Amino acid sequence: MANACKQVSENLGTKLSNPQKFTSPFHAKNLLQSLCEVKKISGVCDGCIVIEGKEILVQRSVLAAASPYFRAFFNFDSNKVNCSNIERQILSLEYVKSSAFESILEFIYSGEIIIGEDNVEDLLQAADLLLMSDLKELCFDYLEQCIAPPNCLGILEFTERFTCPRVNFKANEVLNNCFSEVSLSEEFLLLNEERLTRILQRHNLSVPSEEVVLAALMRWISNNPTRNNRFPDLVRECVRIDVVNSSKLTIENLFHSLSTTEIKVPISKNWHPRGQVDALVVCGGYQGNSDEVSKKVCCTELPPNRVLHSGDWLSLAPLLTTRAHHSVVEAGNY
Repeated sequence: MANACKQVSENLGTKLSNPQKFTSPFHAKNLLQSLCEVKKISGVCDGCIVIEGKEILVQRSVLAAASPYFRAFFNFDSNKVNCSNIERQILSLEYVKSSAFESILEFIYSGEIIIGEDNVEDLLQAADLLLMSDLKELCFDYLEQCIAPPNCLGILEFTERFTCPRVNFKANEVLNNCFSEVSLSEEFLLLNEERLTRILQRHNLSVPSEEVVLAALMRWISNNPTRNNRFPDLVRECVRIDVVNSSKLTIENLFHSLSTTEIKVPISKNWHPRGQVDALVVCGGYQGNSDEVSKKVCCTELPPNRVLHSGDWLSLAPLLTTRAHHSVVEAGNY
């Protein structure tokens, strides 16, 4: 072979380059495809997974390569296996549905999986148990695309249970920014009291008025009349009475359908409207001690003690032109 290459080089009048490394872009895919075909031959399977009474023949080495869970299990099981004693190599998986595992098995061999509303919870739970982080990320990608006011509470619970900060953050954003819609959902009515309280106490709920929070609490109570006795305490803990229209707080108008107990709520917390902060905004003016007029706009949040600290200013969109000796007013939301 070397002589042949030398002869070719002499014929071409050039010197062949140094040895190089080549990679086939199709090798991994073709290998997976071949393994998928081979696994249908029972003689090459050396393990058996039992789920819900159903036996699924598997190749231990493939499962061990795809899942740290299986790798640890098969490494611990030091028995030598062969095709004649498959029945001895049995692993029973609890908390995993057979349909979910079969989908995961196809994913291991093909890298493809169908995730939908009907199976995402089962797949996520199985992927978490089997320590398959890549499959968990695909489930989280699906959930991230599905986040909406009617389901954000359920997705929020998923992400807390299975630890996904990025989807958890987006679900929280939807909850805070669309609370009026979220409070109309079935998921909201089915919340337990602890989760309900944590949500209604949020400062960053974006609501047009505190009456929205009060109405949400009333709907939650009405959905289960046995909760009526908790209503006074929940009003005290969750509703910012200071900023609710007092004409809507009469016992007869608001609470008659829920309870005849008089509710006296002390107004002492001096709440601010939710989703709002006290801020100082500076627009234009002279820059430092110079005569140069600026068109910069910046703002800072006023701390409770009203003492500002350097470096706390946030730059906003600049003015269209420089301005000085002017005034700025806030009107509505502008």
